[in-house]
Amino acid sequence: MVADQRDYLSAMAGDPKNWRTCFSFYTCDRAEPDEQGGEALSGPRDVDKAKRLIGEAGYIGGLTGAAPGWPTDEKIEALRAAWFAATEEARRRDLAAQIQQRAFEFVPHIPTGQLVGRRAFPKNLAGVLDAPIPFLWNIEKQPWPRGAGQSVGREPSQPCHGLLDHHVV
Repeated sequence: MVADQRDYLSAMAGDPKNWRTCFSFYTCDRAEPDEQGGEALSGPRDVDKAKRLIGEAGYIGGLTGAAPGWPTDEKIEALRAAWFAATEEARRRDLAAQIQQRAFEFVPHIPTGQLVGRRAFPKNLAGVLDAPIPFLWNIEKQPWPRGAGQSVGREPSQPCHGLLDHHVV
């Protein structure tokens, strides 16, 4: 693999506090992310070897039979269907490992890491869902406690923007 996640993430999000490498086809939000097989993403780079392998494979660019941007692999599709049908957690973990292994063989896309999203909400909002993307339902505006969210010269209904909770996803 020639691509380096650190290069992509640095260009997209700058400060390393805003991103993390993730050498997996799954998200790496758990304490122990599944990066089995990710050596192709995390290992040393050899541009000359990559060029040689591309030439040996006969790749000259262009499209295959799949729609642009939507690669199709029958093995991954069958494993995915089996994962959805599985009812036992052990079976699902086994199928997920097989999907990851096949994804590193077929390479439907190149994982470029994970961004750390940051959001801020006024303290008087209740029901904010902690999720990877903002869900703007289930939210209720609560009245401000007497004296909170106000400063001199503000109407009681205007929040003070200094009182924010930060939700990191």
